[in-house]
Amino acid sequence: MKILVLIIWSFLIVNMSSEIQSPITVENAPHLSEMASWTGEASFISDLMFNHDGSKLAIVGGRGLIDNGDVILLNPMTLKAVSSTSDPLIATRIAFSPDGTLFVTGDESGQITIWQSESFEQIKTIQGAKGRILSIAIDPSNQFVAATFGSVATGMGGDSIFKIFNIESNSEYLSIKCENQSASGCDGPYGSAVSFDEQGQTIYLATSDGRIHAWDVKTLRENILGNDFSQLSYDFTFVKDGVGYITQEGSIRLLSIDRISNEPITFPVNKSDTEFPYALASHPTEPILAISYGVNVKDSPNRDSILRLLNVDTGEVLTTIEISTPQDDPIFSLGFNPDGTLLASGGTDGTVRLWGVAG
Repeated sequence: MKILVLIIWSFLIVNMSSEIQSPITVENAPHLSEMASWTGEASFISDLMFNHDGSKLAIVGGRGLIDNGDVILLNPMTLKAVSSTSDPLIATRIAFSPDGTLFVTGDESGQITIWQSESFEQIKTIQGAKGRILSIAIDPSNQFVAATFGSVATGMGGDSIFKIFNIESNSEYLSIKCENQSASGCDGPYGSAVSFDEQGQTIYLATSDGRIHAWDVKTLRENILGNDFSQLSYDFTFVKDGVGYITQEGSIRLLSIDRISNEPITFPVNKSDTEFPYALASHPTEPILAISYGVNVKDSPNRDSILRLLNVDTGEVLTTIEISTPQDDPIFSLGFNPDGTLLASGGTDGTVRLWGVAG
């Protein structure tokens, strides 16, 4: 009887949620609003990501002055914690495998940890390079994990800026050494973002000198997709057959893989000396990019973080939302759920916000 009640209750919750939530589209994006929020013990949210079916939202919540903290899994419908690490991690980044069976975390010491998603059990650890992990990704076959190393603030790190590991054997598959090594660490350029394509055939690396490198995973043949960008890439994501690229100049660049030799398409997004982009996320089905900005409070009286949705086919800004925060608290991480009904954001105010459009 209890099982039947639980099934009926789950069915009602799912249907109530489906009635309230509509997929975020180009047409209804101007009506985006905050649907729910969660604030735990963390002083800031350094990273977040939905799993493959949208049933879990993983976050890394930091407690100190540096970018580290505990890994917590939330139920996106109830915003209740499903599970969390029993001992504090020093995690900086998190990524689910595309099939949802695994998730990986990277910490400030350069260690990669592989977890089983359902049981939340630690499978193994891999020691990468010295230095904080800035970005991490796992390929669709669960064979490889890739990470970038260093520090956005200082560029300090170990002798490598980027590595790929074979998960089964724990062996190093590819390593990119630091070009300017000093006594204090790597003076750059260092890796700032990494991602596999949807088929797991290509691995992409953005470096702090504004380049995007691409390797064929099987042959390790390299192409440099862009080498004329003078600004640091904070984040990038796949948009159909291309790579979304964000710079400090306040513009989004879409670099089509089929147009490697051509100039990228650039869409200015309210370019301003007082606004600085931090993160982006691409919608799973619509030509929409979500972009977060922080405001330089020295030049602006307001202390709001800014969230924008951009139509990448036209460059049109679909909506702009100012998020009032007690301090200069930018959004560091963004992510859409798989069906495009929710956008999650997390930043230095320690709050996870869920954004959507009422049906």
